[in-house]
Amino acid sequence: MVNPKQLLLTIFLLLAFATNTVFCQDNELDSLNNLLHAFSLQKKIETDTNYINTLNALAFKLAYYKTDSALLLGNKAVALSKNISYPFGEAEAYKNLGLTYNVRGNYDSAFIVYKTGLAIAEKNHLSATAGRIYHNKAIVYTNLGKYPEALENYFHALKMREESGEKLGQSSSTNGIGTVYFLEGKYGDAVKYYIKAMDLAKEIDYKRGIEAGYANLGEVYYRQGNYDAAQKNLLQALDVVNITGNLETLAFCKNMLASIYLKQQKNDDAIREFRESGMVAEMLTSKEYKSRSLIGIGQAYLSIHKPDSALFYVQEGYKIAGDIKFIELLRDGSEILSNIYESKGNDKQALFYSRQFKVFADSINNQQAQIAEH
Repeated sequence: MVNPKQLLLTIFLLLAFATNTVFCQDNELDSLNNLLHAFSLQKKIETDTNYINTLNALAFKLAYYKTDSALLLGNKAVALSKNISYPFGEAEAYKNLGLTYNVRGNYDSAFIVYKTGLAIAEKNHLSATAGRIYHNKAIVYTNLGKYPEALENYFHALKMREESGEKLGQSSSTNGIGTVYFLEGKYGDAVKYYIKAMDLAKEIDYKRGIEAGYANLGEVYYRQGNYDAAQKNLLQALDVVNITGNLETLAFCKNMLASIYLKQQKNDDAIREFRESGMVAEMLTSKEYKSRSLIGIGQAYLSIHKPDSALFYVQEGYKIAGDIKFIELLRDGSEILSNIYESKGNDKQALFYSRQFKVFADSINNQQAQIAEH
């Protein structure tokens, strides 16, 4: 059993590592901004490909959290690249615009600029850029639940990245293929591609890719009911987390380990892991993982016949799930609340949450049916 003091020290060190990573990223942004400022003091920067490349690099960095700025920089890079017939700069700019639109959830606009960028990249034999655009298109299709289209684009991306010899990109696209198969419930294929992706990551010692590979395999094996294999891979993922400091993966793995212990009726271990996941969720300000942890703790308490404790934790997690409108957690929470009230002899509340469970379950089934139609 993990010593609580050791856990707190580990989380503190990981948080310090993550903070340092953010600091390094901020330094990188500052460096790019300083470089742009240096360019602005020069003459004829509009014809300088290095200036355009810097615009694109900064647009890519800003795409995830300053979308307005990313769009301005991307469009400027497009215009300047066109003026000097610089296809690499133009294709990269369209790629970044597509990424930004995807982050915004504006998928139609993402597809439009991806189409333009891809045509430029393929015409000029820019395999690496074409591979990145195909990969990003696949992500959009995955977000839309259009899995055949996602696979088609991931395989195109993989081919392009093999041509350009980009190992990290090959690992990323192979991992994407595994994820689509996982979402389709094709767990055997998912395992095959997750292992391939992780092997590629190991070739270049890409720790984040190795970490993701173990974590993804852990989830697949869990879904297959192979809890020993799931636990083994999740623990290996946590070993790599000690190097990367990735708090998101830490929260995920702790939550998955807790779910395994629930299945194995190791309720004390489940409660411990859910609590640890909840601690990390607080640091991440992740309401999803906070809700998962609280509902999981409540489920474990119900299993050891402590309905009052179970009710307290599930209600707390259920409220958070409602705040973020997370249907899956509302479904699971409703089912557990129904069981809790039934165990307490409160038939009225048990029936109410049983009906709520059906409402949320039907909503999820309808969403899945709509996805299947595509």
